[in-house]
Amino acid sequence: MRTLSPGVLHPREDIPVAAPELRTVRDAARVYFSRPGHRILLRHAAAAWTVRALLGPPRPSDAVIVASTVAAWPFQERLFHKYLLHLRPGRFFGKAPTIARAHRARHAAPRDVGALLIPPLGMRVAMGWSLKLWLLMGGFRPTRIATGHACYATLGLGYEWMHFLSHTRVPAGRYVAGVRRHHLLHHYRSEDHWYAFMAPAADVLAGSAPDPATVPRSPTCRDLFGLRAAEDAAAAAEAVRVAPEETAELQDQVADALQAAFVDAAE
Repeated sequence: MRTLSPGVLHPREDIPVAAPELRTVRDAARVYFSRPGHRILLRHAAAAWTVRALLGPPRPSDAVIVASTVAAWPFQERLFHKYLLHLRPGRFFGKAPTIARAHRARHAAPRDVGALLIPPLGMRVAMGWSLKLWLLMGGFRPTRIATGHACYATLGLGYEWMHFLSHTRVPAGRYVAGVRRHHLLHHYRSEDHWYAFMAPAADVLAGSAPDPATVPRSPTCRDLFGLRAAEDAAAAAEAVRVAPEETAELQDQVADALQAAFVDAAE
């Protein structure tokens, strides 16, 4: 019988879990839904679908909203990934948004479950923007707002689940295997390609899904923009930096040692 680690058997946000510890879909689901951010998505999706059901039978507008949201999702997902999550430091009021900094941590540790999951604050912000967006796009009509928000929250829940699985070794079918292969190229081959996720075809259409054999391995896949290397170099320079007076003292000590060595050799 397989022994489960505490982080898988009794998952909590404060117990670290490494992706290789997750071996089955059940393991992954247990950890996934133990995180409050995903429960926020689940509550929004369930509440919005319930509200829509209480507002009456489906209408043609519901089908249009669902179809258009599903069709647009892969492209907004790709744009969000490329232009916000990979935003360079200093491009946003002098610094990168919190979500971009969190994404850099995800690249640094692609098998760390804690780094993979969006925190509750991020989920609340996303759901807040979804409601505002659908208030405007739905023309303040309750049925359209409920359908749009329900669809967006459901897609968000599916996206997070698929992303979570793609960073594990959990066997979960051909589709997941294809998404995982595509996404891990972004993390281990080059961070400048393979931005799309649930629909890798979006990268094909955008020209960002080249033949992996033609793309050299990027040295900054795990260190976006080389920030950690720059910080390490600065720390190393600071560690070996010697003040001028200390330099003079050190030179005197070396000269005295050499002189003593020559005297001993002459004797």
